[in-house]
Amino acid sequence: MIGGLVSPSSGSVIIDGTVVAGVAPPRVGYVFQKDTVFPWRTVGRNIAVGLEYRGIPPSERMRRVREAIALAGLEGFEDAFPATLSGGMRQRVALMRTLVVDPEILLMDEPFGALDTHTKLTLHAELLALWERRRQTVVFVTHDLSEAITLADRVVVMTRRPGRLKLVHEVKLARPRDVIGLRESDEYAREYGRLWHVLGEELDVAHGHRA
Repeated sequence: MIGGLVSPSSGSVIIDGTVVAGVAPPRVGYVFQKDTVFPWRTVGRNIAVGLEYRGIPPSERMRRVREAIALAGLEGFEDAFPATLSGGMRQRVALMRTLVVDPEILLMDEPFGALDTHTKLTLHAELLALWERRRQTVVFVTHDLSEAITLADRVVVMTRRPGRLKLVHEVKLARPRDVIGLRESDEYAREYGRLWHVLGEELDVAHGHRA
């Protein structure tokens, strides 16, 4: 243990040439599987929390929160508490809370996994639109193949446990992307088929068959 953190058995995490040995640097943002919004804070105050921690002056903080609320389509809900919001709206609040501090690298751990298909597609469209404006580096973990193809420029496929890199696949789909129309295209079908075959190989291995 180093400073209460688990030490890696091997390897290291390096960002811009600097080894990360503790809590990730401020330019890295993280969005969890669950929305993790604070139930005692309103939408506006939830989004502002990271700015408060960074000591951003109130006037600048309010401006950036207003912009984030507009980007997420949450106008009119600034003073609403999380208990009154849908799951998709809460996840938008959590996403904006991370984006409002302008991270250069955005880590997302299955953030839309628990949502229904309609809400998930809506958030896919919003995330793609936000990325077009800000162009952060995004590392997105998902078990949903359609989600991976829709959002990514590069899909990294892992093997079953103990988890090794199996394939790095460049997604050859033009941007900007229409999350609905995209899935009706031949290009999408080819991307899906290629990756589905690779996942099928892993399923064969898991069941004791040779791929």
